[in-house]
Amino acid sequence: MNRRFAILAALALSGCVGLLPPASEQIAGQLNQAVAAIDEVSEAAAIPYADRSFAAMQPRYIRALSSLRGALRAAEQRAQYGRGKPFSRPARISVEAVGNCVAAVRGLMEINRDRAIDERDVAAVPVQAICTVPKLIEGDLKRGG
Repeated sequence: MNRRFAILAALALSGCVGLLPPASEQIAGQLNQAVAAIDEVSEAAAIPYADRSFAAMQPRYIRALSSLRGALRAAEQRAQYGRGKPFSRPARISVEAVGNCVAAVRGLMEINRDRAIDERDVAAVPVQAICTVPKLIEGDLKRGG
């Protein structure tokens, strides 16, 4: 009886793997690059006499948005591939999470265009927290849920 249960459990668990989209090293790598650039913005905003003007921060924003564009494109392709498959909904959630990160980075960038940012601005637009969500999703997919 235990052997039958073990076989049924193994079959059931193997079926769950098809419910998740495939993990993407490309998406994970690009998200890591984007978050590293966001971390640089946050660190610079916390330094009292650092140049926190938009001109000084712009290369970091460009690096973050460039990486996020690549991650978003790859996530959208994965969602398109998954259309009609059991993992289509989790794939769309991943696309939405990356899109939310893009919007958060753009929001902080717009604030910075108006004036030099500081740690209050970084706290008001929680870019790091928002951009950690798609990283966590990719990590879970890599581990198999």
